[in-house]
This record gives sequence, C-alpha cells and structure tokens, in this order.
Amino acid sequence: MKASGDGTERIALRALMNRTKVLAHKESDAKATVGNVSFAGGACVHSASMLALSFSGHEEKPLFHNKGGGKFIEIGGAMGVGVPLDGRGLAAGDLFQRGAVDLLLGTAYKPPLLAFVNEVGTRKGMLTLRLRSPCGKNRFAIGARVLFEGDGRKQLQELGCGESFLSCNPAELYFGLGDAENAKKLTITWPSGKVTALADVPAGIVTVMEGEGGFRHEDYRKVAIPQTKPVRPLRQGDEVGFTLTSGAGHRLPASSWKDRVSLLLIWSARCTSCVTELKAVPDLVAATEKHGVRLVTVNVDEDSTRATELARTLEKPIHLWRIADPDVLLNPHEPLVPAVFLVGKDGKVIARHTGTLTPAELESFLDHAGK
Repeated sequence: MKASGDGTERIALRALMNRTKVLAHKESDAKATVGNVSFAGGACVHSASMLALSFSGHEEKPLFHNKGGGKFIEIGGAMGVGVPLDGRGLAAGDLFQRGAVDLLLGTAYKPPLLAFVNEVGTRKGMLTLRLRSPCGKNRFAIGARVLFEGDGRKQLQELGCGESFLSCNPAELYFGLGDAENAKKLTITWPSGKVTALADVPAGIVTVMEGEGGFRHEDYRKVAIPQTKPVRPLRQGDEVGFTLTSGAGHRLPASSWKDRVSLLLIWSARCTSCVTELKAVPDLVAATEKHGVRLVTVNVDEDSTRATELARTLEKPIHLWRIADPDVLLNPHEPLVPAVFLVGKDGKVIARHTGTLTPAELESFLDHAGK
C-alpha cells in the first residue's frame, strides 16, 4: 500500500481492520487471515485482546552477532531467541547483575513478557558502567558518550533512553572486555560537555559521578539462574497429565484419563459458536456414548461467572469443568475455541479439532480417529 499523503492509506487500513473484526464476530465459514490472526470454520479467538489485530505477524526474532569490520551474523535461532511471537518491546540489561546481558521481550498477546537469560555471556569479562550527574534534571547522564579502549579494540557507545516501543534499557552501558581483565582507558564526554578520563578500570559494576575523580567499583554477583520450562499446548501423542475441577467440588484427577476414551470439548462463554455447540450437548452426548466415549466440557474463561450462568440455562446441565492453566490446552498465541481433544485409554491425545462439530461431524471424527 502506497502512502498518498492525504490519509487515504490510514482509512484503508482502518476499514480492513474493521472488516476483519466483523468476520471474527460473525464467525464466517470463509477463512479470513490478517497479519497473525486467522478465523475459520466457526472458531473464535479466545482472547479479547486478540481482536486488536496486529499486522506485524508472528515473525521470528533476529539477533545479530557483531564480528567486527562492519560484519554481522544472525544467530537468533541458535541462541534461542528466534521465537515467532508478535513482539512489542525489547529491553537489554543484566537482570541478575552477574556480568551478562539478558533480554526482556514484551509481546502483544500471551505470554505478555519473556525473559531470555544469557547462559554464555559470563565466560569472558564485562564492564557495566553507570553514569550519574549530581545536580540538574539529567541525573542519569542520558546522552553521554563513552569511548572504551582495551583488548586491542575501541568501542564507542552513547547512553540513550527509550530504545524500544514502550520500553527502554537500564541506564547502563555494557562493554565486553574479551580476554582482558580491565578497560585500559575510558573517556566519558558528559552531556554538559565536561570530559572524564579513567585508566585501568576493572571488570564489574562501575559507577562514575560527574565532577568527581575516580569511580566506585562492585564485583558481579554469583547467582544461580532459575530454570523454567515453557508451557506447550497438547499435541497428538502427548499424555494428559492435568486435573480438572468444578465449582461443585468434583475432581477429575490426572489418573482418570486412563479409565476410558474421553472427548474434551474446550469452550468459552464469550464465543457464540461455543454457546451454539453447548446447546447441542444432548446430541453430542448421544454421539459419544454410541462410541463408548466420555464427553468432558472444559471452560477456559478467566472469570467463570458468565460461564456458570450459561451452564444453568442449558436444557441439559453440564459440569463446569475448569483447568488451572488453559495454555496447556490452547495455543497461547492463537487460542481458538471451540476445540476438541480425543484422549485414548492410555491417556494420550489421539486427535484434535478446532471449530464447531455437529453430531454427524462428531461421529465421523470419532470413526476416523478410532481407526
């Protein structure tokens, strides 16, 4: 789309977004895809924020390694940061003050914030430089320029603020020392125009006050980095290991999934397709019982108030089963409902389907999945 200079491109973009939202609310059978959001086969996006559509898409995040001499290598995938998320802000800083630069990535949807912990950055020395002005409004010396000399190299950095969308790095500068134990020379040009020169500055956290000679030094901390395992939604072949609970005090423990074949119907009270499908629960129960399959309806709303009211109005009451972490069932980046999971007697997922199912379609699904 070319910019016309008269606002036409903005009008066209707004019209396209509005049209896509209409498709989402009407749940048209015709698939509509804009940016990173798709609507197809009566499936709804189980997230109010997802309707604020993004046009940047789920792009893998690049990370560039500076080889020197004006050459860079893209290493995002190798370093584990090349995730296909809709990024909205990035901050780089030493989260644990241990001498390694970590990354914080803000996203448009879930998870709202990701921390990429640097597991290789402490193998060589680093210098963290904090600049402070004792008076005036610019106490963090934003705009100061620092020339680093050491390990046979020179680095020039400027202390900035607001480097990314709705986010910024800490008011610190990071210099890699390579194989050297200290910075041979640091030349600081303050926003006021004053210049401070320092020699033999050791690795660690160094604070320099404008107008004062010398610096304050702190060693990096030795900390154990917490290890986390990202949540991944169920896939075919995965074992179901979660427990469901209901407001009436009932429980379906993890061990119950090996009792018999089960069909999990995932729904939200905000999804009109889900509501339509729930009204057909008597027919769905008949279809599943014909195949000796247990039907389990699981609500994934954060607030169950509306779902509880809806369950009471149905011709055939249903258990309002709930799960502690819906991300186990749904893709947190494109959480489409309704969805069904067929779980075998071994407690593993046999098949899954996204979108509405009529009783006839459900029987066909069960026949196909059982073969």
